[in-house]
Amino acid sequence: MNPQRIGRCLGRDERTPRRRHRAGTLLGERWTLAILRELFRGRTSSAQLVGCFPYLSKAVVRKRLRALLQAGVVERSRSRDQYRLTASGEELRPLVEGLGAWGRRWLPRPTSAQVEVTALIHEIAQGAPGNDIDVPLWIDIVDAGEHRHWSIGPERGKAFAHKGEPRADTGVRLTTTVTALVGVWLGHTTMRAALREHTMVVRGRPEHVRGLVSLLHRGREH
Repeated sequence: MNPQRIGRCLGRDERTPRRRHRAGTLLGERWTLAILRELFRGRTSSAQLVGCFPYLSKAVVRKRLRALLQAGVVERSRSRDQYRLTASGEELRPLVEGLGAWGRRWLPRPTSAQVEVTALIHEIAQGAPGNDIDVPLWIDIVDAGEHRHWSIGPERGKAFAHKGEPRADTGVRLTTTVTALVGVWLGHTTMRAALREHTMVVRGRPEHVRGLVSLLHRGREH
């Protein structure tokens, strides 16, 4: 008997594997899940979505949005500057959140070579509402003898990340390795453990340090 006919007799749709492949291809494109996550958080305008990824070109963000649009996951407003999740897109919410929870539970902690530091710092900044950052946060990343300096601070009611050395001895200063920072952010370890292991060092007023701890532990909620 013809294999396709056997499949129909068994109630199996031979197109199902192709659909799984297409879904995997769509969601497996780099940055697509990150863009979906921002849509789930309520960031729907073109400017907001592009602004969430300052380390990506606008063309990359728009290309991913175009693919989601063509797949029926999002739709555009009449003004064409807003994206709304369709019923199909909303159905992806538990899947994307479940993938994040699965990754935090089962995937090994990424090595420093696997981490894109720029993306990590900007993600930390996005996890902090501007009114929660009332003093600058200076992050010194030390790995293999290399020092990289970042700051996260409030601007126009939001938290923004910038590259550069501290301009003044104010706020909270965190010296850390990439592995320790991503480990705390993803929930593989705690900041207390990192401080005890001396992979993190913090300087600042106690109330500001508590704010830093709260901020870094938000990553496990994302």
